[in-house]
Amino acid sequence: MRWRVTVAAALLAATLLAGLALRARVVHLCDRVAAPLEQTADAIIVRKAIPLDSIASATEIWSNALPFLSALVTHEWLDGVTEGLARAEGFLSRGEDSEALAEIRALLILLKRIEEYDRLSLRNIL
Repeated sequence: MRWRVTVAAALLAATLLAGLALRARVVHLCDRVAAPLEQTADAIIVRKAIPLDSIASATEIWSNALPFLSALVTHEWLDGVTEGLARAEGFLSRGEDSEALAEIRALLILLKRIEEYDRLSLRNIL
């Protein structure tokens, strides 16, 4: 009987730790995608040379993260980020800075929403 309680407690702890590790990985990936987008937004705002490769690097990070994120996050949000990255890159390549900035801001909001998805809180537990 005692070993069953020990195994149950170990499985419960492993499930909790795995969930926390997966959540930390999602937050890390979203932060890695958001960093070059924030740099691009800052460059647009202060009218510096806009690094086109920053959107490309964000897109590459995002593409590599998609298989992992697809198992954890709703596909509507993932598709929204994928499409938003393509639109932002298109706006920048055409020199439409204000539209690119609006798209980048929308992307940053969506990435924050993905980070907050299923965050452990008292409200989620109750």
